[in-house]
Amino acid sequence: MAPRSWSPEDASPPPGTCAWEQTGRATYKLTRLAMAYADGAYVGPADIAEKAVLDAEGNSFHGCFTITAYTPCPPRHSGATSSTRRT
Repeated sequence: MAPRSWSPEDASPPPGTCAWEQTGRATYKLTRLAMAYADGAYVGPADIAEKAVLDAEGNSFHGCFTITAYTPCPPRHSGATSSTRRT
């Protein structure tokens, strides 16, 4: 596994941390532990899984993500993501 901040083997990663793995020349798999909220109240943990592809210059990326919340009725959300570096 590539450099990371935590892994599934860690006992209890803090919310908001991200583990990542390089899966190709310019592709990455990211996993985040987050806290899920509904109407401003904490309802449980959530996992965010993302696949990201860097552009040739390494200044922007695009990809997709899925959020799975661990609540009594776990919702699952998916979408697209992108970003451009600003200096």
